Amino acid sequence: MAEGPENFDEIEEFRKKRRRRNILTGIAAVSLVAGISAASAYACSKWNDIRKDVISAIDRENALYAEEKRQQLEEIVSEIKTPEEAFARINLNVAFSTDSDIKLYGADRWSSMLETYSTQKGECEDGAIAFAAMLSDNPEYEVKLVYLKIDPAVKEIYRKKDPTIQQLDHIIVVYQEKQLGTWGYVSFNEEGEDASKMENPLYGSIDSTVKAYCDESFISYQILDFTAEDLKFGTDITRKFDSSEAVIIR
Repeated sequence: MAEGPENFDEIEEFRKKRRRRNILTGIAAVSLVAGISAASAYACSKWNDIRKDVISAIDRENALYAEEKRQQLEEIVSEIKTPEEAFARINLNVAFSTDSDIKLYGADRWSSMLETYSTQKGECEDGAIAFAAMLSDNPEYEVKLVYLKIDPAVKEIYRKKDPTIQQLDHIIVVYQEKQLGTWGYVSFNEEGEDASKMENPLYGSIDSTVKAYCDESFISYQILDFTAEDLKFGTDITRKFDSSEAVIIR
């Protein structure tokens, strides 16, 4: 697996220390209550006070942990100045596969950049979301996620070859360099391998860009809208294909 950014490793170490401290705090609380004599009502009261203090401390540390992760991610985003830098950074820090969602979550799941960087694993949509997140605050670019729908006949062919295949639709990113007014595209996890593809902004519209990417396997596409907050910090931002918003490719 590709190595993750050092700052995320440091946060994970902080998380482990926090867990150890919480366990020790719980043991101390139990010991204290056990040592309280006589009146069980008094013991219960003391236990509730201690429990509330522990929960409050854990909540404060969880908030601190979440804020630290958010700040670290914002720093990564601020460092990215071009699509090429975003593309290279994602390929360096994320190991792609076709079954990472099943292994991690038991089902198809679209992860925000924060979630993907926490696991350092992903599928095509996770790479696309992370790429869009990295450029979401850059005024020089516009970025859109595009959901590509596979032809049912092609899906059937694939399923006959491998009945275990879960997902054959695909997600790419199209990005516009505003100064030029033209669009390019990025695709991660190509053909089930740890491979990615990037095309420079050579096309005059989103439609022509999508069609330049697509082969005969896909019949339609849908442009997906996400806020920068969702892309960077959302939790399970899975979207289903909406045929009513689809654009026919052929």
